Order: sequence, then structure tokens, then C-alpha cells
Amino acid sequence: MDTQDLHALDDAIHSFRIATQRPSYHRWILDGLGFDGGIASVRVLRAVARLTTDDGGPSIGQVAAELGVKHSTASRLIDNTVKGSLLVKSVCGDDKRHTRLSLSAQGDAVLEQATVRRRQVIADATVDWDDHDVTKLAELLHHRVPVRDAGDH
Repeated sequence: MDTQDLHALDDAIHSFRIATQRPSYHRWILDGLGFDGGIASVRVLRAVARLTTDDGGPSIGQVAAELGVKHSTASRLIDNTVKGSLLVKSVCGDDKRHTRLSLSAQGDAVLEQATVRRRQVIADATVDWDDHDVTKLAELLHHRVPVRDAGDH
């Protein structure tokens, strides 16, 4: 692959990440959702929804891994989201020492509204794109290479 192409891809990924970290983006996603949490709470809700299976909700450790944060950070974020009545903690049926997480009705509604808004941003950004290009980008991004943690070599 051409080095120039890799630089262009790196710049595009960086620009997208910066755009989604701006306060104006966060306000647009969160405004009117009816809860006091921030974008981190929405990330927690999305992780719990993605990790929930027919067997039940995820553990705190699974959410930490999904978010790419330490267990203690995930635990703090989850506690705040539980206090905001967006998540429910329940004792794991297999091991009473562990908890499982699930979305409350309010959490599900907040996640749905945030998802609609986030997808509207993507729709606006790709309004002039061919459907094939949007599909191809989604396929390519799903084939992402895992990024190593700072401690990995």
C-alpha cells in the first residue's frame, strides 16, 4: 500500500475521532435526552446493548473490555448510569459474586434516541455518497485490525 494512502487514511480517522469528541457533537447527541449523564453514559448503554445475549446481560468486566477501559473506570461509569436509572444491576444466576447488567426502559429509550441522532450525523455526512460507497466503507471498517493496548508489543 502506498505510504501516501496510509497517511490520508490516518488523517481521515483522526479528523473523524476529533469531530466526535467536540463538545458541540456531544451536545447535539445528548440535548433533550432527559438524563443527566454524558456521552460516556451513552457509550456504556451501547456496550451493554451490544453485549446482551439470550443468556443475559454482560458483566462489568465485559463492558470494560468493550469500552477499552480499566475495570475500575467501567465500574464507576456503570454505577453512575445505574444511579441515573438507565441500567439495572442484578446478581448473576451462576455465580452470586458477579453482577449482570441490563438496560432499564429509560436506558433503552435514551440509547434509541442517541442512536437515531448519531446515525443522522452519519447520514448527513454521507448524503452525497453512492449507496455502494457507504456499504463498502461499512464492510471495510468491520474488518478492522485490533489496536494493541499500550502495554502490548
